[in-house]
Amino acid sequence: MLSVPIHKDLTKYQAKIVFGLTMRTLTCIVAAIGTSVFVGAYAWFVLGIPFDSISWAAYAVGLPLWAMAFWTPDHMKVEEWLPLWIRHNFGTTHLVYENRSRYAAAGLVPSGKEDRHVSTSYEKYARRQHALEWWEPGNE
Repeated sequence: MLSVPIHKDLTKYQAKIVFGLTMRTLTCIVAAIGTSVFVGAYAWFVLGIPFDSISWAAYAVGLPLWAMAFWTPDHMKVEEWLPLWIRHNFGTTHLVYENRSRYAAAGLVPSGKEDRHVSTSYEKYARRQHALEWWEPGNE
């Protein structure tokens, strides 16, 4: 059998538009430059502050957009990674143990023979999943 190794996932390929940059990267760079120029122009023309005094603000406004263009934490886009990071660091970190008999007394969990059937079908499912994990071609 002929086989060819593929080193990259082809579904994650993104077409390069200009200078080897993807559309997302190019958009983030243009947005970063645009917001920096806007802050500098607003400070100069509307507020009357010279750009020498306000340049740090213009750079600070564009920096998050530059980071979005090139930074890929855990091989994810920043907009995908950030909600997960917030949920992990600021969300609840407690696992609550609920007593099954408390719910059975309220009639929310089937008891007796029906309860055994649920665990038996789960055990069959677990065995099937374990068997699929160890299956290899040619071992039939």
